[in-house]
Amino acid sequence: MTDPWILLAILVMLVLAAVAGGLWIAVALGLVGVLAIYLGASSKISFINLIPWNTWNSFILTAVPLYLFMGELLVNTGIAKPFYRALNVWIQKLPGGLLQTNVFGCAVFAAMSGVSIASAATFGSLSLKELKRQGYDTKFSLGSVAGPAMLGILIPPSIPLVIYGAMVNQSIGRLFMAGVIPGIIFTITMVLYIGTRSKLQPRLVPREVIAVSWKQRIESLKHILPIVTLILLILGGIYGGWFTPTEAGAIGAAGVLLISLGYGLTWKTLKESLIGATRTTCLAFFLVVGAQILSLGLVSAEIPRRVAESITSLSIPPVAIIASLYLLYLVLGCFIDGLSMMLLTLPVVYPIVVGLGYDPIWFGIALVINIELGLITPPFGFNLFVVQGVSGEDLLTVAAGSMPYVFLGIFMLVLITAYPGVVTWLPNLMRGG
Repeated sequence: MTDPWILLAILVMLVLAAVAGGLWIAVALGLVGVLAIYLGASSKISFINLIPWNTWNSFILTAVPLYLFMGELLVNTGIAKPFYRALNVWIQKLPGGLLQTNVFGCAVFAAMSGVSIASAATFGSLSLKELKRQGYDTKFSLGSVAGPAMLGILIPPSIPLVIYGAMVNQSIGRLFMAGVIPGIIFTITMVLYIGTRSKLQPRLVPREVIAVSWKQRIESLKHILPIVTLILLILGGIYGGWFTPTEAGAIGAAGVLLISLGYGLTWKTLKESLIGATRTTCLAFFLVVGAQILSLGLVSAEIPRRVAESITSLSIPPVAIIASLYLLYLVLGCFIDGLSMMLLTLPVVYPIVVGLGYDPIWFGIALVINIELGLITPPFGFNLFVVQGVSGEDLLTVAAGSMPYVFLGIFMLVLITAYPGVVTWLPNLMRGG
């Protein structure tokens, strides 16, 4: 019997070679999956016909277009600008000024959109010109957008968590709740980083503080409270078991649509939002189909089981294996987009993690944090390209400004690995799990 490690290495190299040759990642995954099926159990080739239908007919994955539609509406309508200004009214006196507004703004938008790129594009376009005008340090400013935008896929709702849950048959509601506390802690670490550095290096933030009366503060709440109320409704409803994550997506999309009516929603904007959500959904589902075919191929060749058995039989501490996986993801994140990275590795990595005794819900959050790091690590970090596009700065400058947030992400991985209860405590309290 062929060594599973050799066979796995060959299949991975074939995927990478196909992608390097210009093939779409989804097609590369599918073709290599077909090859793996023939190598393992060719009789299972007929099962491929069922994969697209099972994927597109999934009630769980119905949440994906709904959350993407919410994000598109937030970007395309006039909600973001008055919300940003209203948020700054309350936050501007914190050390770091407008930089802190970026962090809190990205955190709130993360609880609405489920993707990171939307936050990076929105807050980059809203803040970077103003930060430059006021004399903020360029790298510090760029990092305050690219880094906090990572929160978009950790704080629920999260598109990667929906797909992860569907792939490994885990509760989306529990995964969403598992991301809440780490998301809050990650946000706080960013706030503390910006505040501490602003105090230690005041020359980086020669900011303007605009005098604001309490009347103006109260008036600004009309741009904040509807969004915060909708977020609490979505998360509270999932936590309380009032509705499923998919139903929460429908409620959230309807809520954002209603809020958008007060900000000049037009048929053109609605059409653009629907088209944008549809395109991204098709891309995501296409990737999932390719990954499911690859997963079937790997299972047919018994690669995941044999690899997991060989690793779990080693006299190596489980935490060392987890640390090795983190390093693997850190390297892969420099070259592959997060969703593709997750779908490519999950069929092999997931059995290893479960075999070591780790909680699948916990691993979902650890995996998403690893994906987040890939968003801001050069040369192919998506958030870096988005911020570069809206700022006009070179990629190296954006990457340098974002690097401190990589270390903050690594700190989060260390934290949840040392104290997994940070992730699992809240979902374990859910009604009905």
